Amino acid sequence: MYAMHILDKVANGFISTFVMSVFLLFFEWRIGIVFILGLFTAMFVYRIMQKRMIQASSVQKQAQADMVSATLEYVQGISVIKAFKLGGERSKRVEDAFAKHSDAAYRRESRRNQRGGTEHLRV
Repeated sequence: MYAMHILDKVANGFISTFVMSVFLLFFEWRIGIVFILGLFTAMFVYRIMQKRMIQASSVQKQAQADMVSATLEYVQGISVIKAFKLGGERSKRVEDAFAKHSDAAYRRESRRNQRGGTEHLRV
């Protein structure tokens, strides 16, 4: 159901943009050409940004998978950890996984915010 909602928005966006460009070309051809050139420029910039965000997201996804794996391993083995007093050693792996995920998320968000002009404070 949600996919149909997104498809509707995308299709309406393309149709509206096409109709607007046709009417602008009809109304004032110079403005229409500038509008179409702006659209192509925006699409080019968007594709570059999308490729970079996909690359940054893959690093964050891997860090998140490592974090979940370390957390599950720790939680499922908590009885053994307590029995043999291994809390410090095993919790270190979980803490490192959380730190790695936090750093990956911070790098991804700081890149996005640098491009957007918004300042980002690290917590």
